[in-house]
Amino acid sequence: MKMIPKSLLNEYLKTSYDVDSLGLKIKINQKNEELNRFLKEFNYDSWCFITAWNPYSKSLSKRENIIFNNNLKIDLMQYKIYPSIGRPRNTEWEAEESFFVLNINEQEAINLGIKFKQNAIVYGYVNCEPKLLKLI
Repeated sequence: MKMIPKSLLNEYLKTSYDVDSLGLKIKINQKNEELNRFLKEFNYDSWCFITAWNPYSKSLSKRENIIFNNNLKIDLMQYKIYPSIGRPRNTEWEAEESFFVLNINEQEAINLGIKFKQNAIVYGYVNCEPKLLKLI
């Protein structure tokens, strides 16, 4: 089984997973009262933050990434989604267009991450800290 290099894993952990339209900034392993309020208000119990950009963290052109993300968006049509962005702390890395997906179960989220060749996704439940789920 492949492993995520420790330096890359640290970058994932330091990234801000932002849903600008909702004013949410999600950080892995950090409590988020704004996120919990939103989930409770609209009766959502689970969510994920996912992208199809840069499969296996290999940089692709913006055009290629947009095509992959559009294909992911089609697969997410049955869910309530919000356009989002993963903003890395390291400014040498480009922010990645993503999706904040509501009421998706963990296995479905994992399956989509694997389908779109992602090393990891961010997943959470109401009243729980967001977790990084490693897929490789």
